[in-house]
Amino acid sequence: MQQEQERKRPLTLTEQIELIFASIDAIDIVTPGVAHDSSVRGENESYEERLLQQQRRTVRRYSYEMPMEDACTPGLSWQWDRFRTQWNENARTGAGYVIYGNLSALLTAGYACLFDPLGTYLLLFATTTSVTRQQSVQEGQQEEEEEEEKTANEQKEKKARQCDNERQMEYEERDQLLAVLRLIWSRQGAFRVFVQLHSTVLTYDPFAPLPWQKDEVEPDTNQCPARSAHKSPAHGVLIDLAIGKPLPCVPCHNFYGFSVRVEVFRSVYSNPVMREGMTTVYRGADITARDVLQQYLNITVIHVPADADLFGDRMPNGSFTGAMGRLVRREVDIVFTGFFIKDYFTRDLEFTASVYSDAVCCLVRKARRIPEYLLPLYIFPADIWAMLVGLGALCSLCWATLRATLQCVRTRAGERHNGAIMAATTRTTGGWLSRRYRWAVLFNHSRTIRQATPGRQLLQIVIDTYILLLSAPYQRFTRAGPERLFLTGLLLVSLIFVSLYQSGLAAVFVNPMYGRDISTLAQLDESEMAIPVKYRGFLDDVFAVNYSTRMDSLRRRMVHLPVQESMLTRVARLGNIATVTRKSSLDLDNAVYMATRQLHLIPECPRTYNLAYVLQRRSVFAECFNRVLLRMVGGGLVQHWIDQMRYEWTLRNWRVVQSMVESNFKVLTVLDMQFAFYVLTIGLSFALFAIAAELLHHHYY
Repeated sequence: MQQEQERKRPLTLTEQIELIFASIDAIDIVTPGVAHDSSVRGENESYEERLLQQQRRTVRRYSYEMPMEDACTPGLSWQWDRFRTQWNENARTGAGYVIYGNLSALLTAGYACLFDPLGTYLLLFATTTSVTRQQSVQEGQQEEEEEEEKTANEQKEKKARQCDNERQMEYEERDQLLAVLRLIWSRQGAFRVFVQLHSTVLTYDPFAPLPWQKDEVEPDTNQCPARSAHKSPAHGVLIDLAIGKPLPCVPCHNFYGFSVRVEVFRSVYSNPVMREGMTTVYRGADITARDVLQQYLNITVIHVPADADLFGDRMPNGSFTGAMGRLVRREVDIVFTGFFIKDYFTRDLEFTASVYSDAVCCLVRKARRIPEYLLPLYIFPADIWAMLVGLGALCSLCWATLRATLQCVRTRAGERHNGAIMAATTRTTGGWLSRRYRWAVLFNHSRTIRQATPGRQLLQIVIDTYILLLSAPYQRFTRAGPERLFLTGLLLVSLIFVSLYQSGLAAVFVNPMYGRDISTLAQLDESEMAIPVKYRGFLDDVFAVNYSTRMDSLRRRMVHLPVQESMLTRVARLGNIATVTRKSSLDLDNAVYMATRQLHLIPECPRTYNLAYVLQRRSVFAECFNRVLLRMVGGGLVQHWIDQMRYEWTLRNWRVVQSMVESNFKVLTVLDMQFAFYVLTIGLSFALFAIAAELLHHHYY
């Protein structure tokens, strides 16, 4: 019983201050620049001594001045800039601050920008009404001494009236303090702000549900956001540390329906679904992650309509537009659309844990389809055609060498067996026993070739070689055994190439063939195409600075072109420009361009980024949100939702996918075979002209 009574007894002011700074090792004691009241300073020396007693604790003392203008204005004065730098030295580490001054006066002077969400602030004698209340108490004591002679009834009535006034004044002080602390929370996101009010310390807990809210049913988040969410908040109470209330902290698992302002806009993994007469609803992996986070932490999502500038951009005056501007102005708590984790030239943004990655790639128009009259030339690549030409020349040389060797060997053998008489007869008489006649019979020469020069005979060997390589009709086959063996091997090689050509000829007509696409960044650089982009952020996100001369050259060609037309549609329509997009968008939103072969993705992507959601600077939600997001990523849920989006796209666009599959196969028709008829017509025309020329020549000569 005695222990329970000791627990229920009010805490002294010193014990409350020790409770506030129990886990803080660095404390700043900030006093006004003007001479402070010595009595007030003496009363708080014991508090400061208590703060200094803990080992390994750093305590600094400095003063501040009340500026004539807004203290948050940069460059107001060098004294203010120096004070702000000194103040922020410990802000990032979650330091504690003991401030002597009036809270309302500090906010009026613009000191609200110094309150950091990670800091702990204790304001001593921070309200104006508390000083007025002390003065009224002192005046009341003087009046009591002067009116001791009055009757007891009058004194009792006066004491009762004075107690009522003090109670009413205390209520007014608490209401005023609650409004001020709620203002600091809404503007700066700081809630560990403690204010001394007489002998107690009060603070604001924004996450504590109101007593009438604890037993209510969780609100339906699928409906429109509550318009009165900020007018009559269901969370946020004033806590009195003197009665043993715990210090305010961010809930770990259950927020009891705490309202969180969330912005979502159109992106790769968040697609809007338009419905007539209803608000825009989004679907995708980002939305599923938001819903899981909402259910796990028991928060109420207040959907903030998307800004027209989507991601936003930095203006010349240093301000931001779009979602980044709303985060800087603290109009939203989190943006559930993936941002590239990079420098956005501001310290007022903070990223969550990375949820997925994506590459930034370049796109050009797909090469045009090769005309049908040129398809037979594209059956083999250029190196194969060159090899065939070289093979014909080499075989011609081998054939000519073989024939010359046969002639030499046959001549020597004939001279040994026939003797000098046969040789003399052959030289004098000629006829069928001559050497030329014997070669004509052996090699099956025609009369024209028999009487031709050696050069003309060599040319005929070259022509015959290519005729055999092409498997064309060959009438005068040689009677020499070695040549027949050689030509048999040549015919086998010809059979292989002709078979490959015929099968390839059918393949190029069945499967559409396109020209050579740009496949590397080097080829894109050589093409000298302009690279317009729709979003200004791509100017710094794609090609690295001072990485290589090629990257610098491509970076100089990028141009910001804010047009209403889709940039991918523009590239497919013009063809003389390139653009930049995320690789994942080609599997979802922009997959139709790839399915219909309008665009070509350059496989060499210049950069790959990790993407995350964006919070306010040093947001109090960062730790609990990251804990849930990391569990989603570690469990493979985010990747599963992305794969599910791709599968749903396939189902929604099944006709496009089916047409893409069907375009890989084609039924041959007469129109597809028109090239063969063109060749036949051209050949017959040449034959007709040749016959006509021969007839005319025979008629006149």
